[in-house]
Amino acid sequence: MTLRIILLPLLLGYNLGMPIVANDPVVVPPLPIANDRVYEVSRISHTKDTEAVVAKDARTRTVTAYTSYPEQTWGDPCIGAWGDNLCELYAEHSICASNAYVKGTRLHVDGWGECTVLDRMNSRYPDRVDIYMGYDTPAAMQWGIRTVNVKEI
Repeated sequence: MTLRIILLPLLLGYNLGMPIVANDPVVVPPLPIANDRVYEVSRISHTKDTEAVVAKDARTRTVTAYTSYPEQTWGDPCIGAWGDNLCELYAEHSICASNAYVKGTRLHVDGWGECTVLDRMNSRYPDRVDIYMGYDTPAAMQWGIRTVNVKEI
């Protein structure tokens, strides 16, 4: 039996400038599995509904730090993405921002300790964690950008 495939090369981005017809069956192998971790998909609400992958085990992530100065934030520097006043909560809690975890998730960040996700980051950083440091710019600069293990508690 002859198998005619006309759309597959177009879907794969091929355009050879000639009619696209294949007479041989095409076998597409399954995608490789990168690891054996179990993930859950959760819904997060901000300005739009987005999906976040929530890891249940320790993962190596890029971890940065931020402060409440207007040039480092969008809008009111004390108000987080979900409307929490981070400046007030910082006195009682260690706060972090991440798009990879849902609001209220407790994390253990190697080299820092525990923090609670109460803010989000720019969408171009889907896997990072950003530690909130109030107005302490020297501490944020000292932390810098680190790649460390982050575990959900």
